[in-house]
Amino acid sequence: MAMFSIKYRRINFLILSVLQEEYPSWVDNVVIRGLLTMRGYDLEREELERQLSYLEEKGFAKVMRPAENIAHSQITAAGLDKLEELEGEIL
Repeated sequence: MAMFSIKYRRINFLILSVLQEEYPSWVDNVVIRGLLTMRGYDLEREELERQLSYLEEKGFAKVMRPAENIAHSQITAAGLDKLEELEGEIL
């Protein structure tokens, strides 16, 4: 169970890192998936959507869904704080 949570904490860290790099711009979720894949985390679209929904529910990201299968995400101030916290744990 611990390995599961470590994996998803790392994925959340990477998602927030991508969003922080592009802040204040919105990032297309296809771009996020591609960058995660380059870093060794090949997520299906549905899995990325679940992770982003979690981050959105926690207030760490905003997700805009203008049409089916199209989404753009942006980090929030709380997400920037969470990223700092995760950096201390993960790095």
